[in-house]
Amino acid sequence: MGPLNLVDHQFHQLESSLKPTGHVSCVKRIGYNEFILIKNILSTLYIFSLPLTRALMELVVEALRYVIHMYEVLILASVVMSWINMSPDHPVVQAVSMLTEPVYRWIRNTFSFIPFHPLDWSPMIFLFALALLERGLFILF
Repeated sequence: MGPLNLVDHQFHQLESSLKPTGHVSCVKRIGYNEFILIKNILSTLYIFSLPLTRALMELVVEALRYVIHMYEVLILASVVMSWINMSPDHPVVQAVSMLTEPVYRWIRNTFSFIPFHPLDWSPMIFLFALALLERGLFILF
């Protein structure tokens, strides 16, 4: 007996106990129609479990790509804001700094052997790392 037949057999046994015969059902608060609906949904999920898993993974990968693109925009915004010398009290500058400066600080500390003066290479290194991460996601999925 295959796995689908086994699942169907178990559902058939439970289904026969839930038919409207006036007996008390073994599953409280679930009627016969609701049971059939749940059975159909679970059977569909069982049959299509691999494509659903693949679809879920693709959804996660697309969400990661979205986050990567948002960080790329934030990095470009921080670079442009540093060129035009905006006020550090501006809310946009504070938001962008709050999201990018921790990563920049980590890059500056990790690559301390590279002299960052007069140019700060941490945004470029961060963009390069994001590009590698996105390329890796593209190759995997």
